[in-house]
Amino acid sequence: MYSSGVSFGPLLYYGSARKPTEKIVNVSFYIPLINSATSLYAALTIFSFLGHVAHRLDIPIQDISDGGLDLAFIAYPGLLSMLQGSNFWAIVFFVMLTTVGVDSVFGMFDFTIQYFEDIFPSIRKTMRKEIYVALLCCAFYLFGLIFTLESGFWTFSLFDTYSCGLTLVFLCVSEIIMIVWVFKIENLDDMMFERTEERFPKFIVFMIKYVTPTIIFVIFVVGIINEIRTESELPKWAL
Repeated sequence: MYSSGVSFGPLLYYGSARKPTEKIVNVSFYIPLINSATSLYAALTIFSFLGHVAHRLDIPIQDISDGGLDLAFIAYPGLLSMLQGSNFWAIVFFVMLTTVGVDSVFGMFDFTIQYFEDIFPSIRKTMRKEIYVALLCCAFYLFGLIFTLESGFWTFSLFDTYSCGLTLVFLCVSEIIMIVWVFKIENLDDMMFERTEERFPKFIVFMIKYVTPTIIFVIFVVGIINEIRTESELPKWAL
């Protein structure tokens, strides 16, 4: 529930702020390990609590919540009211949600700043960075207004469901194909060695060339099949 927000912001920031000669192989192991550990910790904490409440109230756990916005903003705050000192835990919970959100925004925004500067180098010469960042802030603000309308909840649900699921899986497969097979992992390995004097471990090269794209492609195909088969009031073309 929270792990993606916890890890995604620092990951984006690290990618845009690291020094050109900084070592990266060890970090590439630490980040997924920390991300997975965070996911496991969050799952154990949240769903053990949900199971306890379901047992206390003698109701099926699926009737409480299985994720999404209702878990974060309806079910879990309601469950916190069952604890002693519930006001304190409610404050801690929503402070955590705020910091997780701010963390993600910082990471994404810093990445966006660096991305446009790399794509359009003339920005650095024609505009002060304060003005450039202010314009980006205004653009982000205007884009975000769509979520404050009366339909904002449903708009957010569409974004949350369809821009953070199969779309990212498709992008992951595309990136692997472009980098590993089109650009070639050997060229990337030579570039990394030139910068950091590191080489990709051989088993990483094998995994990323053959195993990883196969697994992700299977997940993508299965996800599309399940999406089509899922009962919905929407027509197939809308899905």
